[in-house]
Amino acid sequence: MLLNSVANSKYNVRRRMFSCLPGVSTCACVEPCQQWMAIGTSGGVITCYDLRFSLPAGTIQHPGKSRVRKLLAYPVDRLSGYPSGSVIASFKGNNEVAVWNFETQSRQMTLWASPTPPMSTTQMTQYSVCAICMSPTRDGLSWLLGSSDMRLRLWNTEFSSKSRMVSVAGNDAVSPSSFHYSVASRSSKSIPPFSSTAAKVAANVVAVKAAV
Repeated sequence: MLLNSVANSKYNVRRRMFSCLPGVSTCACVEPCQQWMAIGTSGGVITCYDLRFSLPAGTIQHPGKSRVRKLLAYPVDRLSGYPSGSVIASFKGNNEVAVWNFETQSRQMTLWASPTPPMSTTQMTQYSVCAICMSPTRDGLSWLLGSSDMRLRLWNTEFSSKSRMVSVAGNDAVSPSSFHYSVASRSSKSIPPFSSTAAKVAANVVAVKAAV
């Protein structure tokens, strides 16, 4: 009887914890050590929950309130430039993938495979990243991203010259070498603020655009 009471208590706590999510849940991920999990919603909100105490630990709001398509806990190893508590999120439109940190509530880096201006919240393409795979290499972390535009892109955030289009769409009239990658940096003042603390943090933008 006591065990059932404890189990029901934990269930009720977690039910109340997840019932306050803003919007419809679209994706989730669990940190490898199972200390926290993140849930993304259709309203562009990512909420981090401490699984040890069944309490919300932090919330992030995308500046354009774009739908969260996929979440992945950022790997913590000797190559990682971000502390634990960072999450990788892909959003609807512009093939946007970003690294967010729950502790600072800031966007640390963005991969932007779109002809629209980087970090734009008013201009949007219809394509989104649906698959994310990361692998550490001697040159840093490599990102392999699959998009709804039917293209497979390999990103190297340390050396942009080593980034390339692995596979183009079936109806593309260009080869993978017809695309070029560039690295840009934006100051915190030009980033649309999503909270009072996030506006103070600078973000690095890695953008890719067609050469034609």
